[in-house]
Amino acid sequence: MLMLFVFGVLLHEVSLSGQNEAPPNTHSIPGEPLYNYASIRLPEEHIPFFLHNNRHIATVCRKDSLCPYKKHLEKLKYCWGYEKSCKPEFRFGYPVCSYVDMGWTDTLESAEDIFWKQADFGYARERLEEMH
Repeated sequence: MLMLFVFGVLLHEVSLSGQNEAPPNTHSIPGEPLYNYASIRLPEEHIPFFLHNNRHIATVCRKDSLCPYKKHLEKLKYCWGYEKSCKPEFRFGYPVCSYVDMGWTDTLESAEDIFWKQADFGYARERLEEMH
């Protein structure tokens, strides 16, 4: 829950609108970028995850010679983990457990899965599924 709050605070100014939205600034002045990339205030390593969920911005970036994120367009499979289309191998991260509490679970794999579903993006995914 705390992690969701932190991401909400960090991403409150980042455009997370629908993917079918028309690309902004499509009739840009020559020499000007087609999108205000400065509005994306994320660490560089989070950009592929952002572009995965904002395909309209990825599309603009692909067409824009001034887009600073072109190198990330090859990594659009990377996702946070809460998205329905997100495959486990492309998730932002996955917990690694080195010890199993036998009263809680019996294998490392199930401990990692339980942690992911209760305290990571798996938790957000399950809450989103409840809403649909």
